[in-house]
Amino acid sequence: MIQQAELNLQLQQQQQQQQQQQQQQQQLQQLQQQQQQQQQQQQQYLVLCQQQQQQQQQQQRQQQQQQQQQQQQQQQQQQQQKQQQQHHEQQQQQQHLHHQQQEQQQQQQQQQQQQQQQQHNHHQHHLSINK
Repeated sequence: MIQQAELNLQLQQQQQQQQQQQQQQQQLQQLQQQQQQQQQQQQQYLVLCQQQQQQQQQQQRQQQQQQQQQQQQQQQQQQQQKQQQQHHEQQQQQQHLHHQQQEQQQQQQQQQQQQQQQQHNHHQHHLSINK
């Protein structure tokens, strides 16, 4: 009888240890899932950053085109039409992104409009000198 009682105790202790191990494994799995979620979020953030960089590059190209316009006054109208089309494409891309980025683009559009006005003034200035 004493031996059986001791055996029962040992069995109970073994079962408890197994349960604890299972619980620890479950906690490990949960930790791994959390890490995976964090990695996914970081990847999404990276994709957003890349899209922002691409847009900035496009806007830099537009500014370069505007500088060329100042030098070539005859082709100004044609290049401005192309730029309006590019504005439209950028707006469509940005609807998929955050509100903050839309605000940024509105500011950049305002800057570009100011540059176009300056070009217009520059052109008038040339005309008055030619007279």
